[in-house]
Amino acid sequence: MIKKLRSILFLCALVAANAALGQAPVKQSLSGIATIDFSAAPEVADIANGTGKLYKLTKPTQNYIVVTINIDTTQVAIKNSQDLDLFYSGVVEGAADSTQNRKLVYTKQITVGKYKAVEFKYLDASTSRKFTVYQRIIYLDQVLFMYNFTVYDDTLPGMSAEREKFLNSFAVTKQTARQP
Repeated sequence: MIKKLRSILFLCALVAANAALGQAPVKQSLSGIATIDFSAAPEVADIANGTGKLYKLTKPTQNYIVVTINIDTTQVAIKNSQDLDLFYSGVVEGAADSTQNRKLVYTKQITVGKYKAVEFKYLDASTSRKFTVYQRIIYLDQVLFMYNFTVYDDTLPGMSAEREKFLNSFAVTKQTARQP
């Protein structure tokens, strides 16, 4: 009887520890093309005129944000790699707009799976609470995916690992996804 009680208490302790420390990530599907892992279920909202979706998880020290935007190809022509580079440059310039009290720290081309993407970091002092944004963008099947990790104090322990875990969890799941 005591052995059984110990076993039950041990199992309860394991379950409680897992709930407190090791929450299973929430895999969020994005436009049927990709997924990303949030540490908890994000808030989901439609963007005006059905042009996309906003996924947001807010924590006291950081935010996890994904925006998907359906690109109107009659308004924006991205036919080749040069067009894609120009498009990415415009997105970066718009996000890290210095006239909005934002300062671009770096930008670099990366690959996500076999696809060309861009990563950039900027400091945002446009509100009373300054923050740092680490953002990645990728264009697939006429959809722009913008996913970022926003942190208020970049020096807090664990922020770098948490940022990399979130940003690196983005995965293209549609085998036939196309990019110019």
